[in-house]
Amino acid sequence: MLTRRFQGIRLFTALFAGLFLFGCGGEKTVSTDDGDLKIKQDGDDVEITFEGDEGQSFKANSGGNVDIPASFPSDMPLYSKATPIMAMDMGAEGQMVTLQTDRDSGEVHQFYLKELESQGWEIQSQMEMAGQKMIGAVKGNRQASIMVGEVDGKTQINLTVVEDR
Repeated sequence: MLTRRFQGIRLFTALFAGLFLFGCGGEKTVSTDDGDLKIKQDGDDVEITFEGDEGQSFKANSGGNVDIPASFPSDMPLYSKATPIMAMDMGAEGQMVTLQTDRDSGEVHQFYLKELESQGWEIQSQMEMAGQKMIGAVKGNRQASIMVGEVDGKTQINLTVVEDR
């Protein structure tokens, strides 16, 4: 059996190869040794789903029509003045959401420091590197990573929540 890391590398290689070959629209399924990767593209909107042979799955979407996954934890704050530009539901592995706003990154960072604590998250780490502000937090058996930074003149917010196993 392949290691989990190697399976992930193969899966994402297939993903990007599929996107490269896919072009500007339509649907395509790429079969891998680990399962099927389905890619649906409509203009700028892309939806990717993976159903693995061993029950693993994930769903990602990006573009102008992105919804927050229903499984995204309700106690993880979402900055109300931001728009989702990417979301990934990795099933039992966790969730990831990227938001974008015109607001100042310092203001957004302060919002997350305050709101995480009010939702019962324990701030474990903070770091600033190359203009990116990072927060690490835990709550129960979950870990969260929040990254806030400037991208192309806008503030981008990356939220990742995973469960310890």
